[in-house]
Amino acid sequence: MEGYIELRDGEGIRHLPAGPSFIISSGNSVIPTLIPTIISLVSGNFTILKPSISNYRAVVEVFAGLQGLMSKSPAAHLMARSLSIGYMGHNSPTLEEALTKADFGVVNFWGGEPARSEIGQKLSGNPHHPRLFVNGPLTGIAIVGGSRADDSAARGLALNMILYEQQLCSSPTMAFYVGSYEDSLHFATLVRDHLEAIGSLYQVAPSDDALFVRYGAQKVMAFHGSKVMSSSSPKNPWTLAVSKGSSNMEAAVESFPSFGLHGRRRFLEMIVLDSVDLIAPLVAKLPSMSAFRRVDRVQSVGMALPEDLRDEVLWSLTPSGVYRFVPIEDMFMRSATEPYDGMPLAALFTYAVYQRQTPSKEELG
Repeated sequence: MEGYIELRDGEGIRHLPAGPSFIISSGNSVIPTLIPTIISLVSGNFTILKPSISNYRAVVEVFAGLQGLMSKSPAAHLMARSLSIGYMGHNSPTLEEALTKADFGVVNFWGGEPARSEIGQKLSGNPHHPRLFVNGPLTGIAIVGGSRADDSAARGLALNMILYEQQLCSSPTMAFYVGSYEDSLHFATLVRDHLEAIGSLYQVAPSDDALFVRYGAQKVMAFHGSKVMSSSSPKNPWTLAVSKGSSNMEAAVESFPSFGLHGRRRFLEMIVLDSVDLIAPLVAKLPSMSAFRRVDRVQSVGMALPEDLRDEVLWSLTPSGVYRFVPIEDMFMRSATEPYDGMPLAALFTYAVYQRQTPSKEELG
């Protein structure tokens, strides 16, 4: 961004800020709010951030650190002066005017329907034609089996179930065990022990209604043949259901419609399969299931598999639109070099300028 980078003799590219940028964030976690905002600021854009009302205070607290550094760091001073945080309701006149009239270069929206379509429609009439990039609703799955279905994998699965209450796009909300049913039950007991230990460190206070629905869903899944393990503590209400060959979650959600993806916390179904070949059709079907209503696709696959099975999964699931394959131990962790939902975020908040000093020999030849 500070100058032209030479591609070859006489040719170069420089990236410039594409903003001002407007980021409309989701309320499932504070993390997806921070990532694009920081990248937009580092890319040199004046940035307006609209957080969700559910994480507004947390976002303000995080970025208050920039103000504390303003007198010590010129970069922090510039970034702090380039950021405006403000909550706007869905029917806010300010939001309406921002989308239809404001001179933005980039709008980054996080969320699903119907807001996604409404925002796209309003931006289509904006005379400044800002670039729109949508991070839609996604979810994660876990795949374990063979010699890698060990205590480390069990702890990783339990940890990612509890972190962010399964509300991140990378959180495992369904798991597959490749192997025998007996081995899957042994692995499930390992997960159970870690859910007890880790969950007790991160206690919650669910409502009586949420506990009632959870209990009812457990009964439905057990009735349909799942082996259900669960906590007796309402402050650590985890559930692990082991099902043979197919999902029983649909039956639970049909009986309790409020038990959709965002209503399930620390609740996981693990489906036992004989072969990794059976996983791809189930992953393709997942967005159409009532248990995953309004989810676009699977974003993250956390794996704990022997190398040969891992290679098979990579080949079979890549065409399904999965964005990332990562170790099950740290599904939540993002490398600084990985794309975000298939796109490097820095490319969204910048544009490339190309320069060539001499006539192209290929054209002249």
